Amino acid sequence: MQVSFFQRIVQQQNTSRDYKKTNFEMLAMNVHPFYQIEFQKQVGEMIYSTLTGKSMEAYKLQESLGNVTT
Repeated sequence: MQVSFFQRIVQQQNTSRDYKKTNFEMLAMNVHPFYQIEFQKQVGEMIYSTLTGKSMEAYKLQESLGNVTT
């Protein structure tokens, strides 16, 4: 199992080079099954939260652009 953590290097991130990446590797058999399940749940929640936030930003941008052109 490999886990990657990203930490921003600059204030305004434009590319993947603006992040520092730290990798952790471990054998899945060394991690208790309960923790594997909890980890997968947390990853799912983080992905859902990110997608929700991005879709809300896209909707706000769409609405603001609609207000500018009319």
